[in-house]
Amino acid sequence: MEPKLSGLILSSVTLENFRNYSERTTLNFGKGITVLVGENGAGKSSIVEAIHFALTGELLRGTIEQARTKDSKKKYFEVELELKDRDNTVIKILRRRKETGEAEDELRICYCRDEEKRFKLIARGANGVNEKIRELLLSDENSKEKDFFKSIIRLSIIGQGELINRANALQSNSASKLDFIDIPLGLSSFEKANKKLGEFSIRLENISDLISSFTYKVNDNSLSNLCGSKKLLGKKLSELKNDYEKKKVELESLEKERAIVERELKMMEEKEKELNATMENLLSKSKELEQARSKRDEKEARFKLLKNKLEENEARLKELEEKTSKKDDIINKVQAIRYLLLYNEAKNCLEYIKEIYNNYKDYSASLNDLKSVQENIKQLEREEKELERNRAMLVSKREQIEKIKADLEKYENEAKKYLNMLDSNEADTLKGKDLETKIVELKDQFKAKIEDLQRKISFIESSLKTFKEYINEIKRAEGRCPLCGRELNEEHKVELIHKFEEAINNNINEKKRLENELKDLKSTYEKAYESKNSPLMKYLSFLQHEADVLKEEDIEKINSEIEEIERKISENESTLEIMKKIENAYRNSESCKRNLISIGKMLEFEQISAENIELLEKIVKEYEKLGEEYLSKTNDGNIEISIEAYNKYKKILQEISNSESLLDSKKKDMENIKNEFNSLKLEIEELDKKIESLRSVEEELKKVRSEIDAVEKDIQNKQRENGELVISIDTLKKELAEYEEKIKSYESGLRQIDDAIYKLNVLLKVRELYDKENIPKWLRNEAIAILSNEMSNTLSKLDLTYTEVDIDENLNIELIDKNSARSVLLSQASGGESVAVAIAFVLAMQKVIQKMIAGEEVFDFLILDEPTTHLDDERVRDLVEVFRTLGERGEGVPQLIIVTHDEQLKEAGDAIYEVKKIPGKGSFVSEVLE
Repeated sequence: MEPKLSGLILSSVTLENFRNYSERTTLNFGKGITVLVGENGAGKSSIVEAIHFALTGELLRGTIEQARTKDSKKKYFEVELELKDRDNTVIKILRRRKETGEAEDELRICYCRDEEKRFKLIARGANGVNEKIRELLLSDENSKEKDFFKSIIRLSIIGQGELINRANALQSNSASKLDFIDIPLGLSSFEKANKKLGEFSIRLENISDLISSFTYKVNDNSLSNLCGSKKLLGKKLSELKNDYEKKKVELESLEKERAIVERELKMMEEKEKELNATMENLLSKSKELEQARSKRDEKEARFKLLKNKLEENEARLKELEEKTSKKDDIINKVQAIRYLLLYNEAKNCLEYIKEIYNNYKDYSASLNDLKSVQENIKQLEREEKELERNRAMLVSKREQIEKIKADLEKYENEAKKYLNMLDSNEADTLKGKDLETKIVELKDQFKAKIEDLQRKISFIESSLKTFKEYINEIKRAEGRCPLCGRELNEEHKVELIHKFEEAINNNINEKKRLENELKDLKSTYEKAYESKNSPLMKYLSFLQHEADVLKEEDIEKINSEIEEIERKISENESTLEIMKKIENAYRNSESCKRNLISIGKMLEFEQISAENIELLEKIVKEYEKLGEEYLSKTNDGNIEISIEAYNKYKKILQEISNSESLLDSKKKDMENIKNEFNSLKLEIEELDKKIESLRSVEEELKKVRSEIDAVEKDIQNKQRENGELVISIDTLKKELAEYEEKIKSYESGLRQIDDAIYKLNVLLKVRELYDKENIPKWLRNEAIAILSNEMSNTLSKLDLTYTEVDIDENLNIELIDKNSARSVLLSQASGGESVAVAIAFVLAMQKVIQKMIAGEEVFDFLILDEPTTHLDDERVRDLVEVFRTLGERGEGVPQLIIVTHDEQLKEAGDAIYEVKKIPGKGSFVSEVLE
């Protein structure tokens, strides 16, 4: 950490591109009095502002952009300040600002013990440099206070008019002059703190349910209210604790009662367990009884079922035996029907064969032509389909042409109606021409008329322009008329203008009429020839697209072709019908052949011959004989000879065969059922004995169940009683927990209130100390005592009548002549004396700050900017004399810098700089050598 610096004086200041100083300018300062003199606006105050900016990083006026030299090409400005302390340690403060506002600040230090005089960089950036400067110059407790540092700066850099303002203020009776002490010492902060403490409030939240919240301020009333709340809360807390103890006693009593109930309940549950064990044993026996009964019921049901089965099977056996006894008769019937059916079939076949036998060869020959006939039929069917297709196509084409003609007629009628709606003169010119020609020629007439109207309108517009130009020429003309060349007087000018204006109005009206006519004509034209929905355009479009179809196709020719096709179709259908009849005849012949071959195969020959016919006659007789034999063996000689009857008796025969198999099976089943029936009878008798031995279990079970029900009821009552006790105990525990929470809450609330009372007492004491009659008054009186002593020391060094001052608590200053013991108020002093007092006051205030706050002198320089503002010549001379005296005697500050426009102050300077402003170039500083 760097050592503290004290007694700093200015070594030099350098400005570049700052305010009016576009060129890099450096001023060197030494001890004693330095005077910067120049006209108003020359740039003297800019040097003071540069020093202030270097020390604080803040401009006295304007923005960063305004501080940069106007119209400069440089994009930044720079101020560098060098200071030296009493040990010759040097610090350099560099403040650079770019046009963007970006800061490039640096702080360097060179210690007196460094033989090579090297500067060490100890801080960068605006904030870093500001903090480091305060750290180097102020004590630790004050180094972070920006406002305090600014107060010290304001005591070392006195702005324009401030010195005389202080002199005037010190002469006045205004209470505001106390600010000269209060502000640098920060005494006003005590009053503000006192006021803020009075306005300060603290809110206590959730103190308790009794006091949910409390807001108190730093005053005695709040303290009294807090104490009252504490008393109320303490009383309530005591009551809560008493109730809490009572609830605890009640809880202990309930818990003892519950312990007794739980013991009784346990005994009942043990008894219930014993009864349940007995119950289990009895239930086991009861289950055994139920099983025996169930088993007996099952056996009984099975016994009855078997008994029914025996009865059913006996009836069924009887039925089957009766059915099988008819088997032989049914067999004879089946054989009789079979042979008689064969006889009838063979007989019919024989007659058919005999009938066609003589024609057999011709029949076979005709079958060879069948294939040719079928091919002819297929060919005729194909031709008929093709003729039908062509006919349908021609009919469709004829319908299409008829539709086109109908549509054309419709569009033609609509077009004619639309033409009749147009102007009759235009329609008359088209009489005797075909519709298409009329439409086209009428279109040309419309176009010609539109073009004619457009030409007329253009001509009128040209005429209007010409007439307006004539009017302007006439208005501008002087002497002779530009149109007729005659002498142009005002009357002739007015007459011509009137004529042209009248012509303009007539032309405008005519133009409007023609434009309306053109608009109507265009609208009619667009509707007739440009709209797709126009009847004329529909007609032309339809005519254009369908004309070729009408030309290419001749409907008469189409009708002729259709008639020819229909005639061919009719002829074809007749031929086809004949061919199909031939085909059917052939197919019947083929069927006959298949039947003969089928019969031949049955008779074991494939060719029909006389020998085979003879054989067939023998077989027919044999079938008839066998049929009659079997028929004679049946019980019923009048049976039906048919396929249905044959199938019926054959089915009956199959059923009899099945019944014979079933009869054997049923006999075996009957034997098994009888055996099982006898066995079941014995088992049922055994089960009846067992059921009788277990019958007493039911009574015992009923008794035990009754005892268990009674015990369960007692247990339920005890459990209910125990449950009620548990609920009561839980309720009490919850209540106790709530009491504990409340007690904790109240105790916490009391602690909060105690803490608040303590804090409020402290704040009240602090506020009392901050009262203007306490610390501020003590500090102000101390400052006034130091101020009075230091001012007297300074004044005693000057050649003035009054060498001492007496200052009261309101900063009213009385000047004392020690030699004559005479005194006057500062307001009664001369101008020179009041200025001297103001300077002494400034110097003394630096001592006050040093002794009371800083602990040592921070700056050993004083800058006075335009101290003679508002001073008359006499007071200026007095001020010069004060400065000269202080300088000669080495009193005041080691370094005094006076910035002034007053040439008289040069007399007081040890070093003099002249500041001039050159138009277009800026401000310049030059040292004035004596």
